[in-house]
Amino acid sequence: MKILHWIEGRCAPDTANGVDKVVYYLSRAEAVEGAQVSVMCESDKDVLPVTGVNVVNIPRQRNCLWLSQDALDALEEIKPDLIHIHSAYVPTGISVARWARKKKVPYVISPHGNYSGQLATRRRWRKALYNRLFEFPCAKGAAFVHSMGDDKAIRGFGYRGLIEVVPNGFEMKSCLESSGNNVLPSEAKGKTVFLFIGRLDVEQKGLDLLFAGFAKGELDDAFLLIVGPGWRDGTERLQKLSSQLGLDQSKVQFFGSAFGQLKSDLIHASDIFVHTSRWEGFPMAVIEAMAYGKPCLVTDAADPQRTLSNHKLSISCQISEESIGSAFRKAMALDPEERRSMGSRSRSIVESQFSWEAVAKSMVAAYRKVIK
Repeated sequence: MKILHWIEGRCAPDTANGVDKVVYYLSRAEAVEGAQVSVMCESDKDVLPVTGVNVVNIPRQRNCLWLSQDALDALEEIKPDLIHIHSAYVPTGISVARWARKKKVPYVISPHGNYSGQLATRRRWRKALYNRLFEFPCAKGAAFVHSMGDDKAIRGFGYRGLIEVVPNGFEMKSCLESSGNNVLPSEAKGKTVFLFIGRLDVEQKGLDLLFAGFAKGELDDAFLLIVGPGWRDGTERLQKLSSQLGLDQSKVQFFGSAFGQLKSDLIHASDIFVHTSRWEGFPMAVIEAMAYGKPCLVTDAADPQRTLSNHKLSISCQISEESIGSAFRKAMALDPEERRSMGSRSRSIVESQFSWEAVAKSMVAAYRKVIK
């Protein structure tokens, strides 16, 4: 079975982009399962090797009407039995799907949360036209759409075909031991540290509500650390918002991006992980925090397949300032043993339910159903 994953970007194991991580680990695990796997990366950066996987790089083109000659040559050389397209609203993905329909090659789509109804409100009229011309025909032609627990959003988008539910996985070996270095700002000393890791997409990640809720919590002994790269004007907006809310350096700080050992040390040094997203596909940052044994304060959208709430392990909140503020107060009321127990049980769930080996087996089985 020859499988081709298409992605806009560069699949990598250590990045703030969850989709890049998924393609890296999923393609590698599928190769271990015996599939002949290729990954086509639309990126201007040098590709990173993936063990057992043929990684091909094509220059960025962002064109939903035709494919570049580089892309066409790569597709003809690989001759895939199935194409797995990652994300939605990516023009070249539309062109890859059109090529697949023309060649009668089945393709599947992992929207990674991009079929969310809330995302559709961005540039509503332009998106409605784009959907009618490109995104709806692309989805309609898919052999199936891959859900990571967001079935409702996929149906709400208008897709009426086959849905295959397969979670994302997590590589437990990527969890590093603490180096022992003191990585927290001095202002966090002696306080309960709430940690956010991810790109600073204010709307999707609900960071405006996170800041407002943190301020409403009126927490004297709490510190909020924001780790991750800027997204559009996200950093500037949040800095302005924190000033308006009276959250100075003693309460909130922006750390910037962190990877590898530094990111691991930040997770170890924190007390509670926070993710108050308005929408998500499958929040890898939350799974990672669970794997490190950290209790999590999350909205329903940020709870992977409702795993935390189903096991009564989350500090849950709704998508509102008041609910998030209340959740912060509940988190502060937990004693150290309660936090430790929640974190330990969360880690056990990741180990037992979200291995990439199990995910790859399920995905390959789903592929086989639609390959003629």
